[in-house]
Amino acid sequence: MAISGMLITTDWLDPADDEVMNSNAETLLEWAEDEAHRRGLFHPFIYPNYASGSQSVIERSIDTKALRKIEEIRRVYDPNHILDKLWHGGFKIPLNANQEEEEGVGDWIYHTSRTEL
Repeated sequence: MAISGMLITTDWLDPADDEVMNSNAETLLEWAEDEAHRRGLFHPFIYPNYASGSQSVIERSIDTKALRKIEEIRRVYDPNHILDKLWHGGFKIPLNANQEEEEGVGDWIYHTSRTEL
């Protein structure tokens, strides 16, 4: 089976339109994925360069066993999530809900602008 990705870009001039345009882009993305599911064409892989910031790129692009191995390595070598705090931009290794609650880092890591660090 060949996998083909789709890239849709949006552009606008007025920063005042950011919220509505980003919301519309997310609505379009949700519709496209729903339609792909409905037609039996959906594949979970997301090419990172074509991904929206809201998409779960790592979780959808590698298998569960590999993701668990990455999380295990992180627990051993970066238990305090220093790499997450210093890694500017891009997609991060996801924290599971238990880690976020126990360690209190989930909202901070995923919602703090990296330029604020």
